[in-house]
Amino acid sequence: MNKDVKYIQLPPIPEDIEVPAFEAIWLIAKMSHEEREDALIQLQAMLGDEDTSEMDCDTLQEILDKYGDVEEDNVFSEYIECIRRLLARLVLDSYDVAAYVYQKRCVEKLSLEEIMATSRLSSDALKMFVKYFDSRHTK
Repeated sequence: MNKDVKYIQLPPIPEDIEVPAFEAIWLIAKMSHEEREDALIQLQAMLGDEDTSEMDCDTLQEILDKYGDVEEDNVFSEYIECIRRLLARLVLDSYDVAAYVYQKRCVEKLSLEEIMATSRLSSDALKMFVKYFDSRHTK
């Protein structure tokens, strides 16, 4: 038996977690302590300031520059690519949700409760999009 085997202990993960999110968790678990700290700083910079929601582009660029010259097989490089794919998917999914809610709310004139009764989307997501379209429609 090889004594140099390392193990990673993951926290309990919901069984219905989507693969891209699980991939991001897995890559973060494989990182060194310093890389994990940088990944957290990167995510916080992407989320932006709590009050203004503005992205901290300088911090993002510093982290990307720090890992920009490392070999492509680096875990952090894999993580960056994973996050890019995850964000692209979230954007595309949000377009689908927006189109669905627009159709139901603005075209079919359904109430929030009627939309919720026929949808598997979270109530928070539905409320957010209904509120957005209602504010646009009343102007």
